[in-house]
Formats: sequence, structure tokens, C-alpha cells
Amino acid sequence: MVKMFVDGQEKLVQVNDPQLYRAFTMIDLERSSSAFMKAARTAKKVLTISTTSMPDFIIRNFLRDSVHSWAINKDGFKPVTASFAGFKKTLRTDDTFVDMMFAGATFGGGYSNVYDPASTAQTIRAVLRRKGYKDSQINQFESSIARSGKEVLGKIEQGLQKYKHVSEAAENANRLATYEAAVKSGKSKALAAFESRDLMDFSMMGASNIMINLSDMLPFFNARMQGLSKLGRGIKENPREVLKRGGMIAAASLALLALNWDDERYEELQDWDKDTYWHAWIGDQHIRIPKPFEIGLMFGTLPERFVRALGGRDTGAKFGKLVAHNFMETMAFNPIPQVAMPIAEAYVNYDFFKGSPIENMADKNLIAGARYNDQTSLLMREIGQATNLSPKMLDHIITGYTSSLGGYVLGATNLLMRNLKDYGETPAIRLDEMPVIKSFFRGTDPAKSTQFTEDFYRMMTQANQINSTINSFRKQGRGEDANELLENNRGKLSQRKGLTATQQQVKTLNAQIEMMRRDRILTADQKREKIDRLMATRNKLVQQAVERVNPYFNK
Repeated sequence: MVKMFVDGQEKLVQVNDPQLYRAFTMIDLERSSSAFMKAARTAKKVLTISTTSMPDFIIRNFLRDSVHSWAINKDGFKPVTASFAGFKKTLRTDDTFVDMMFAGATFGGGYSNVYDPASTAQTIRAVLRRKGYKDSQINQFESSIARSGKEVLGKIEQGLQKYKHVSEAAENANRLATYEAAVKSGKSKALAAFESRDLMDFSMMGASNIMINLSDMLPFFNARMQGLSKLGRGIKENPREVLKRGGMIAAASLALLALNWDDERYEELQDWDKDTYWHAWIGDQHIRIPKPFEIGLMFGTLPERFVRALGGRDTGAKFGKLVAHNFMETMAFNPIPQVAMPIAEAYVNYDFFKGSPIENMADKNLIAGARYNDQTSLLMREIGQATNLSPKMLDHIITGYTSSLGGYVLGATNLLMRNLKDYGETPAIRLDEMPVIKSFFRGTDPAKSTQFTEDFYRMMTQANQINSTINSFRKQGRGEDANELLENNRGKLSQRKGLTATQQQVKTLNAQIEMMRRDRILTADQKREKIDRLMATRNKLVQQAVERVNPYFNK
């Protein structure tokens, strides 16, 4: 039984549908108010806002949503063109957008306001005021939520409001395009509004306490669950069309892979970069296109990795490892709460997103305060030197909690630190260092880090561990065990001397790069030219070493 009010009169209504009953009873769900859950929600919200409010995320998300919407839509949604048309209409608060808003089919504030009715109401009021609605008209629709009487003060706040308006337009552009496609196909406005909201309904969270708590603690977990649910329902309702469009994505992905098959620039890319973006080179210019999450994994990344395994580019073991890793990352299903994640990653020295160590083997030979590379912020280097804490770890923890926003702040502090410490001129900025632009365009500069570099240190670690274990066994009088381990790993151990020699050369090149950065005489352009030349030499040296020893480590 459910208590309801009809014309002001209290009524008891029997609900026979179990799912409808659960939906009614979940409306007033009270979340856990424990200190841990409050901290977990706060950490998740900080990371979510720090990520989703950045312009590079907004553009990536807009492009991903466009492809995702096209793949599962039943009503003639046109990718890209319909999305840009929807963006324009949303930006000018078109009447269609207002209809959607009152039907509850839009999301103001994206991920961050989804469980906050007051913030959502405030966003709706701001949109209606831009449209020209009077307060009396607005209150006619929503009189239950108290309004803030504060006025927007100052140009900075006005600029932030305009930026937020553009952000919300990008978030709702594909929803509006979905709504219009549904109406044009003959559906009612109510059904069209439902379908546009259902494109990615951030307010859905399920009836399971486990799912609710995971959604509260894990950034983007609920969004990925909704995306997976929507894709599954789309395949169930319209399997032929969804699979046909998925096949088109797979065909395009494999065609691009074929173009990049013998391109060393593609092979240099780190695995997470290959799996998260499509890559193309126009002349020498490197272009990156973000892959949608669920659709991109199923019809983009998995076919690419399968073909790479068949073609000998990836081993069977690596294929299995990357499939599992990509599934866990795409589903945002790492069970460690965000409140503890960056510290946990630092503790185990492993970046779960990139699937690689934060500090490499060479760092372990240095005191903690000296563990940095050319990508580590100058501020964290100074703090590391003063406290003997690892600058790499400090950088990772800060950006782990604050995402892109923290990265931009640390980047800005580099300018201040150069002036305070007299590092000389900052090397001329590269295309892949420019905020926003770097997400889509990487230019022609040599990579700061490559997959070959990761593989090199992984192989070095394996060889050194085997050698140390053999020596330890012999000291313990376990000669037979030592000989057996030696016999099983002769190939790897035979390459240890060559790997060690390469490591020394890499150390020398890294020291020269750091010396160039600190030089007080060279101009910005001269620094950039010399540093890029040294990076290219280092990358080639490591690539040659990995290709030489690879047969011994990936049998």
C-alpha cells in the first residue's frame, strides 16, 4: 500500500506491480549519513566536478554522446550534425528545450547536481530567466523550492555563468536531438521527453543498497551502469539496427588500425591512449578522437585488440589482460572508494587507469625527494626536496583527487616557480601541452613517454628480480632451486646486461633534458628544440632495446 494525496485528500492505493512499488518507495530514500559515506560522497563530488567542468571533458563528452546516441537511436538520429544543431538550440534556450526542461528531460549541472533537487531547480530558474520568463511565471511551475536572493555580482561570476550555460548546452545537445528525432517519427512529446532523458539518466540508481552505495562512492560508476543498461536495452529492442551501426564503428576502427599498422608513431602510444582514443595522422599532425565508452569498447577497442593479437602485435596474455583492464575501467568498476583511491594507488605504486606504475624501476634507485621526470610539476619537486616525499607521488595524489582542474593549477604554478627559483625561460609550449587542445591535437613533437618506455622498465624489473632471486636462493643453500630458475630464464637473463647499458644511456639523456630545462641562457625556442631532440633520441633508444629483447620476454 502507498499513501497518496488526491485533490488534497489522503488516499491509500494498492500497487500490484512490484517494480512500480519499488520505484515509489525509493523516492524518499535516505542515504547513509555515516562519517565515512559523507567523506566518500564529498571526494566523489570534488573529482566529478573537477573533471566534468573542464572544457576538454565537455567537448569529449559531447562527441562521445553523439556517436553513442546514433548507435542506439531508433528514430533517425544523425550523428554530429544533429548534435551540433541541438547544441545551438540548447544554447539559445529554444522552445523545444524549454518543453524538455519542464518534462524533466534535461540535466542542468550534469553529473554533479543529479541528486540535488535544490541545485537542479536553481539551474532551471537561471535558464528560464535567460529565456525571458518572469519570476511569477517561474514560481507558477515550481513554488516548493526556496529561491536564493543573491544577485550575480561581478564580471567573473557572470563569465562563470556563461561558461556553465555553454557546458549545459553541450550536455543537453544530444538529448534535444534525440527528442526532436522522436517527435518527428510520430511519438508524443511525453514519450520523446522520456527517451531523451533515458539517453543517460543520471538520476537512476537502482533499488539495491550495494548499487546505491557504489554510486555514491565511485566516480562515474552510475553513469557507466546507465550506459551499459541503455546499450543492452537498445540491442534487445532493436538488435539488427544497433548491431549494424556497431559493425560500422568496428569497420571504421579496423580500417584506421590498418592505416596505422606499420606506423611507429602509433606503436609508441601507450596502451591506455590506444584504447581510449582513435588516432590519425594528417601529414605529420597527430589527431585524437575520443571513443564512446560502452559502444567504443565493444565495437572499437575489442576488435582492434583482437586483430592486433591475431597479427602478432600483442601477445595472447596481453590481449586478455587489456580486455579485462578495459572492461573494468570502462565500467568504472574499481571497488576502491574515491576518498581512498589516490592514496591507495600511491601506496601500491600503480595507476589503475593507465595500468602502469607511477614510479618506474629507475626511480627506486633514488631517494624519494628526487623521484620526478620532465612531466612532474616544479612545485611538487620543491616540496619533495624539502620533505623527501616523492614529487611523482604528490603530483599523482593531487590530480587523483582533483583531476583536470588540479592538473591545470599545478601547470600554472610552474610559471610562478620558474620566476621564484630562476630556472630561466620556460621551453616553448608544445601542442600537447596546451589546455583543451592537447586532448584532440598532439602536433608533431616526440612523445614524452611511450609504451616502449613502460615495456622497457617492466623487462628490466623482471630480469633484475630473477637475478636477485637466484642469488638469494644460493645464499640460502637452495642451489637446485637457483639452477632451475636460471635454466627457465636464461633468455631473459642473457639480455640483462644490454638492458642495463640502455638504462644508463637513458639516465644520461634524462639528465641532459633536465639541464636544458634549468638553463638560464637559452631562449624558449632553443630549449624546446634541444629537449625535443633529446626526447626523440631517448624514445628511439628505448624502442630499439625493447624490440631487440622482446622475443625473450614475450614467448
